[in-house]
Amino acid sequence: MTTAVSGRATATPTAILGIILASYFMVLLDNSVIFTGLPSIRSGLELSPAALSWVQDAYTLAFGGLLLLASRAGAPGRAWRSGL
Repeated sequence: MTTAVSGRATATPTAILGIILASYFMVLLDNSVIFTGLPSIRSGLELSPAALSWVQDAYTLAFGGLLLLASRAGAPGRAWRSGL
């Protein structure tokens, strides 16, 4: 999965593509879960369509924030040194 180049471990393009595809699949799966649960949330909490939109937005923002946090934790050396 990684190859040593001048003493540093670098990921191969195939491994990077696999990680990106797996991440994208998880995002799609997560979105399908929230879309499936929206009717139950609406009837259980008696929300209007506008309020239901806020629930969906809040869930998406929380998921995106945790996704960014996890990506920073996944590559601490490279991310901290480059200032990303």
